Amino acid sequence: MRRTAVRLLSITAVPLVLLTGCGSDSKPKTATSLSDLTVNTSNADKPTVTIPKGGFKAGSQTATQVLTQGTGPTIGAKQIAYVDYVAYNATKNKQLVSTFGQRFVPIPLADTTQLPGLVKSLVGKKVGTTQKVAIPASQGFGSAGNSTLGVSATDTLVFYIKIDGAADALTQPTGTQATPQDGFKVSVPAGTNKQATITVPATAPKTLLIQPLIKGSGIKTATGDFVTVSYTGVNLRTKKVFDASAKTGQPATFQLSTGAIAGFVKGLTGQTVGSRVLISIPPADGYGSAGQAQAGIKGTDTIAFVVDILAIVPQPPQQQQQSGGN
Repeated sequence: MRRTAVRLLSITAVPLVLLTGCGSDSKPKTATSLSDLTVNTSNADKPTVTIPKGGFKAGSQTATQVLTQGTGPTIGAKQIAYVDYVAYNATKNKQLVSTFGQRFVPIPLADTTQLPGLVKSLVGKKVGTTQKVAIPASQGFGSAGNSTLGVSATDTLVFYIKIDGAADALTQPTGTQATPQDGFKVSVPAGTNKQATITVPATAPKTLLIQPLIKGSGIKTATGDFVTVSYTGVNLRTKKVFDASAKTGQPATFQLSTGAIAGFVKGLTGQTVGSRVLISIPPADGYGSAGQAQAGIKGTDTIAFVVDILAIVPQPPQQQQQSGGN
């Protein structure tokens, strides 16, 4: 989204400029104070920030101006913040993106790939806070800028942010445990990303079974979210594990979307972060009549997963295909 500057230079242009009197002094002044920026929230789904015609230039450090003081928990430096924001290239007075009216944006504050100024503006704030934020280039996209957004290496960024929530990045679920239903037995060792032992019933359930074994107290998942999970999958016919995140050495991240196994998505959508969920998936909600030959799953096989929901996260830069998601 590069801007095209058209310059008209000619000898005859000089007298014309002189005839306009003080034309050289008509350039709008660049604002430098957050008080010069006006936020309009009359439409809660489309808030806007009015930037003076001369643009806005941040100081050497990220600056914030709290508009509404939140009353929720204070956000820690290692948590995931969940926010809505509208962002501007304040130098060029151009809106870049708005997430209002959509699902919140998760920002892992310990993730070094996040904008340093954005992270700085969130740590220590309380959930429920709304604020204006000005980020200098050095604490934004840096010397590389962002050509996709049309942000140069010297451009100031301005945000209006609403902090919706915050959560710890979990390593295992926490909460009251429930007994598995329909003949299943589940045992998961304590610790991070441990493989579950799943004892399956003699007769597979004919319909989709979704049972929280641990009810977490975190944010509720929604369709389209990227979730980080630990999972173990077992084939009820063979009674063998066909896949587990423990085999990769780390939890898996995938999207709750139509590109994933329908039963897996149904089983996790609407659950809370921190939960452990047992999902028994018949073929119609699983791999269908084609099965999944690579995993040894026939078109008539029922499969089951035990899934620990650890976090809602941003889309990974390179989304890896996971068994649960495909």
